[in-house]
Amino acid sequence: MEIIRIHPQDKIDEELTVALGNFDGLHLAHQELINRAIKKAQDFKIKSGVLMFTEHTKNVLLRTKQNLLMSRKQKLAYLDKMGLDFVVEIEFSEIMKMSPEFFVREFLAKNLKAKAVVVGYDYRFGYKAKGNVDLLLKSVEDLDIQVNVVEAVKKDGEVISSTRIRKEIQQGNIQKANDLLGRPFTIQGRVVHGKSLGKKMGYPTANLQPMAHYTVPKYGVYDTNVIVKGKSYKAATSIGTNPTLNEKGLKIEAHILDFNENIYKKEVELEFLNFLRPEKKFDNIDTLFQQIEKDTNLVRARK
Repeated sequence: MEIIRIHPQDKIDEELTVALGNFDGLHLAHQELINRAIKKAQDFKIKSGVLMFTEHTKNVLLRTKQNLLMSRKQKLAYLDKMGLDFVVEIEFSEIMKMSPEFFVREFLAKNLKAKAVVVGYDYRFGYKAKGNVDLLLKSVEDLDIQVNVVEAVKKDGEVISSTRIRKEIQQGNIQKANDLLGRPFTIQGRVVHGKSLGKKMGYPTANLQPMAHYTVPKYGVYDTNVIVKGKSYKAATSIGTNPTLNEKGLKIEAHILDFNENIYKKEVELEFLNFLRPEKKFDNIDTLFQQIEKDTNLVRARK
């Protein structure tokens, strides 16, 4: 898969079928759009691609950091696995002031050489998001561009959306979030030094510093997998502030089962599988580690 970074005036060399959207999380509904684009490209015998912004639109519009479901690195790796030919990246700030008509007639038709575009039913585009699917269909009537609209993808009667998935994660409903994502919610992080209390008590932990502004799961303990150098290990992971130790700030601490390698400063992936229990302040350290032993046994028993 080729990654192309462009500016609004740049032109692509090849005709494309392009999936358009924010693609925050690449959940099941996003996957439907992208798979449709790949199939349409195969029908046309041209290359498939997605148009992706270098940062989330809300970061620019609201000047705040959006809670992410995936990092850019994770997103590109997943898109590659899906079989796309191209990812076309552009800064949202360079495109947000285009009129809807200019976006279609100049940017899509001439610069991206789009022969077909695939969008969701609620797709918005152009200055102040004034463009919608109806305007897109009308704008291409005299252009050689086919528009494919994907209707809402639902699960359990509700529309799948990034907002819904973030809410499930924040409420600790990890299994539900994973069902909507089509894979485990995964955080990439770098292992940093902690207080080493767990090691002294026989439960060493890998302290993770997230490598993106991820959605934070509900504070508590989770059944997880830690991926180290491509190999998966079971882990009991605590998300929270360590109230028993009166610490401050978010801590992500994974006790990796049957693992004794030095991975300090290494990059690992943390897959969330199931919520075990909420965060709790224990009366003393001994009681805390008795509970950690119970948590670890639950993870170990997982098939």
